[in-house]
Amino acid sequence: MQDAIRETVYQGYSELFENIMYHLVRNREEVESSLLKLIPKKYHGPVMEALSVEPEDIPQTFAFTIKTTRPEETEEAKRQGLLTFSNMYMVFGQQMFALLPWVFGPDVPGQPPVPPAIKEVAAKFIVGGGKMMDGILKHFGFEDTTGYVPDMREIELMLEMIETQRTTGLEKMRDEIAASRGAGGAGGGPVGGGGGGPMGAT
Repeated sequence: MQDAIRETVYQGYSELFENIMYHLVRNREEVESSLLKLIPKKYHGPVMEALSVEPEDIPQTFAFTIKTTRPEETEEAKRQGLLTFSNMYMVFGQQMFALLPWVFGPDVPGQPPVPPAIKEVAAKFIVGGGKMMDGILKHFGFEDTTGYVPDMREIELMLEMIETQRTTGLEKMRDEIAASRGAGGAGGGPVGGGGGGPMGAT
């Protein structure tokens, strides 16, 4: 069914182009005086040569076909995609440089050190941004991205150490809380207990 529809569409466009060609041939003087200025000069000769045929010879001289293509596969789409990617890559580099001092910057005398929480957030943005850019590069056909994306393994190791310390600290806090609750619930000896001799002794 789809093949039949496609063939009908192709045939319709072929007849349309043939009719346009008939019109151009019959009005070649008007084309030469008015329309040629709309196309690059290097095409003027080939166009007028094509229009020099007799109208009745058009079906035997020309074959009219159409070729469909996906918009993303056109040269203009590829150029726009590469331009967008280049801008994205430059922004990525600028943002990475802006975040690096929050992770590796030395403590400045007289200034408070970078809080660990902020250092961790900055490190996660660097690692996450690097992974995203790595995926984008591979999408654009760059199989080897080592020359474009910095090595993030040192920062990833730092984040793993932070997570390990956090987990250990949380487990220690839970143990201390559980121990304190257990100690608070423990009781002493019986209340009001006392010893005495047998009552009613004489």
